[in-house]
Amino acid sequence: GKKAIRGGIPLVYPQFGPKADSLLGVESMSQHGFARISHWEIVSTLTEVRVDSGDCQATLRLRENKETTKIWPHKFELTYIVRLSATALRTELRITNLDDAPVQPQALLHTYYRTDDISDVRVSGLATKSKFDQLTSTTTTQDATPISFTKEFDCVFDGGIKTTADSLDDSGKITVSSLGSKAKLRINIDAAYIEEFGEACAAPRLFNPDVVVWNPHINKAKAMSDFDDDGWTKMFCVEPGILNSRRPVISPGNSVILGQTIFDDRHGGD
Repeated sequence: GKKAIRGGIPLVYPQFGPKADSLLGVESMSQHGFARISHWEIVSTLTEVRVDSGDCQATLRLRENKETTKIWPHKFELTYIVRLSATALRTELRITNLDDAPVQPQALLHTYYRTDDISDVRVSGLATKSKFDQLTSTTTTQDATPISFTKEFDCVFDGGIKTTADSLDDSGKITVSSLGSKAKLRINIDAAYIEEFGEACAAPRLFNPDVVVWNPHINKAKAMSDFDDDGWTKMFCVEPGILNSRRPVISPGNSVILGQTIFDDRHGGD
């Protein structure tokens, strides 16, 4: 493909921004990399994962090929699992390094959410995070005030690195609410480094992903050719990712998993 679909959950890999990240080892790469415009292989589909609940699941795979190698000269395997139940959506991207050398790619689940009115949306759960504003190139600490969208918003929240096998703390839990409504979305985000090879295979090292929050607002929406001028009033993005300069170096044969589970709180999901 040539251009990504705007909406859903585009998969960003191995590059996030418009300029090549210095840790990727290439001079240039288009914004958001190539995964979202590549042809993926369907590995399996399961329509009855659990007979009692009716959950369904699909697994897709992307490996390096002639086109990706022209852009980024490394061997890899991406496995993407989507699982849908009555109360939740789980999406999980596993990045496996099949190369002979370590790699340090970026990845992002570029999740779009639809809303009836962006002025009612509030995003909480990111307080005390270091926040890089991509519009002003400034870094501050997010306060306890829920995020609202009164102007263009494009910020990367640093998840930090957690190197234990214990459960993640509440910093991986985000809540989206709407003024005047009891309906809420809960977004639980997670990431882990998996050692498949080595002298001693350790337990997964969990860490909190970074998070991008975005809404283009009036002027940016008008400037995008594939976006309705008033489209910004009906959407926002909350995007778990692995972006910062301290992100894991993936040794040959090892993997990183980036995941999110989106709960509809009207049904009391866990």
